[in-house]
Amino acid sequence: MIARISSSQEAQRTAAVAALSACIPSCPNPTGKFDCGLLDDTVQALLTAQKDPKLLIRKLAMHGLGEVARISYEPENDDPLPAEVVARYSRVVVDSAMAGLDDTHDRGDQIAIEAVHVLDKMALIAHKDLLKEILPHLLLKIKPCFEKESAELRTLAFSLFAELGGRVGDCDEFRDALQQNIVSICLHLNDEDVNVQQKCAHVLIQTAELLTAEPAKTLIHAEIEDNRSPRNYIGFLKDFSMIFALSFPDKINNYALGCNNYFKSSSARIRMNAAHMTGFLMAALTPQLRGTLSKELIFSGIVLLLKDTDVDVRMATARAISCLHAFQ
Repeated sequence: MIARISSSQEAQRTAAVAALSACIPSCPNPTGKFDCGLLDDTVQALLTAQKDPKLLIRKLAMHGLGEVARISYEPENDDPLPAEVVARYSRVVVDSAMAGLDDTHDRGDQIAIEAVHVLDKMALIAHKDLLKEILPHLLLKIKPCFEKESAELRTLAFSLFAELGGRVGDCDEFRDALQQNIVSICLHLNDEDVNVQQKCAHVLIQTAELLTAEPAKTLIHAEIEDNRSPRNYIGFLKDFSMIFALSFPDKINNYALGCNNYFKSSSARIRMNAAHMTGFLMAALTPQLRGTLSKELIFSGIVLLLKDTDVDVRMATARAISCLHAFQ
């Protein structure tokens, strides 16, 4: 079957990759015993298949590499433990998945979805040292996935972010990324897709203890239950925004500009959320903090939202403007 990875016939290559992917968790030899040598040959074959010109084959190969996370067998005699085998291949699987996010011939984010799914699975079991080593690069890779049109990809990306927070949230790189992405997390907490909402809720629960603002932790634990978006999202967003504005005054301009970037989102729901959050953030500012804002850029974005084609966005913008009565 491995030899057919190089077949000139697409059907044979597709069947071979699918079969090899299914073998990864148990990789049996003719007697049914786990075969480490066969696993190595299979992984190498799937790595080769990742360079195949056909999208489906590359997608199947990516899925197969992710099955390394499911390796399970009963070791005998001098056999390595399953955890040792997984650790041995973790780096190559993670590197392959991260490379998959750069697939220039991906269509409909099919490879990206499979790659983030693989990374999400590996984040559960990979050694923390590996996760810390790749963390800066990985965080840069998944950030664009939060805004993809595919709800499945957004869901997986936030799931991965939450898992990283649980495993290596004590790293400065992750704490910085949490601050950089907090606007995105809050806005997608009211995403059009309920699965995305739930994963954003999970992110907040998983990372609450990483926030240095005690009122924010208290609010999260009080308002978010069972990884579900708060029942009163607007009320939560208002309180959370005011807490962040007062707790992190040096970052308020970044938060406001982050909201401003979402004024051009293709999702009316996200534009509406961004308008609300902008108003709530700016309403909490002291006169001194107002002077730190890029007001021209922010206000010009708000003015454009007043002309939005969606009536709910225009109404949200009007409510946001009503919060700015103290501005001159």
